[in-house]
Amino acid sequence: MRHGLLAILVLSGSTCLAQCDGCDVDQRFADRLFTELQQPWCRPRAEPEGPIETDRHDFTQSSRTVGRGVAQVESGYSFFYKDDEEEIDTTHVTPELAFRYGVTDRVEVKLRFNYAWRFAHEDADDAEDMRISTKIAILEPAGWIPETALVLRGSVPTGGQAWTTDAFQPGFSLIYTWEPAERVTFSAQSGANDNGAGDVSLEEANLEGERRDQFVAWSQSAALGLPLSESNELYLEWFGIWSYGLEDEFVQNYVNVGIDHLVTDDFVLDFRIGKGLTNDSEDFFVGAGGGVRY
Repeated sequence: MRHGLLAILVLSGSTCLAQCDGCDVDQRFADRLFTELQQPWCRPRAEPEGPIETDRHDFTQSSRTVGRGVAQVESGYSFFYKDDEEEIDTTHVTPELAFRYGVTDRVEVKLRFNYAWRFAHEDADDAEDMRISTKIAILEPAGWIPETALVLRGSVPTGGQAWTTDAFQPGFSLIYTWEPAERVTFSAQSGANDNGAGDVSLEEANLEGERRDQFVAWSQSAALGLPLSESNELYLEWFGIWSYGLEDEFVQNYVNVGIDHLVTDDFVLDFRIGKGLTNDSEDFFVGAGGGVRY
């Protein structure tokens, strides 16, 4: 069996070298994706197209993958405030650390780590469950067909007792972006997560006697991106999260505005502020962070 595995590796490596030595024949998307997934190690690092785009600056993620062989690190801090007339809840979330790596031009993997402190009638602080995801670029923009990506993700029960769901929680998102004019974008994201993936912002829905019950957190967002200058971009966003499967369902809706500031094409800083629109939402939130591309 060991010799068989060696033969497969040698054959795969030979095929890889043959392909990398220069075949410029166009292939259909499925064939190209299959080839890239089979032999990503033989392909050189792709030169990134355009300035860095992060997933972290708002709820709607980027519909672009980072590119083959490209690594990207994103991090930040968020503050949430809620006054429910009986008490005031405040939550601090950091480092919001995400590591993204391009396996191929169309496929990337991401690891996300987080820690949250909540100050309320019962204070709590702990690590959230680690989240693992894969983003696949499935459509390139063409006319009114948007640039589209599919994200498949899951949370692994590595967090502390305060926030962990004690189980693997799968989820998905479909992200689509139109660019009607240069540097003007309209993006949207549709998705769902089993048990909300243990997100701290859904903690009240999880803890109120139904933490171990199964429910689905559906989500939808829409975001408009507008250029302010060569290095600054403004975005306006709405997003909502709805539960399905709880005895007492919740509905969260938010609007927020933010700015991305490009320090270089590979280094961006971001700031955002938002307001909740329903009783189940946080009253407001504010956050800042950034990303670096290597």
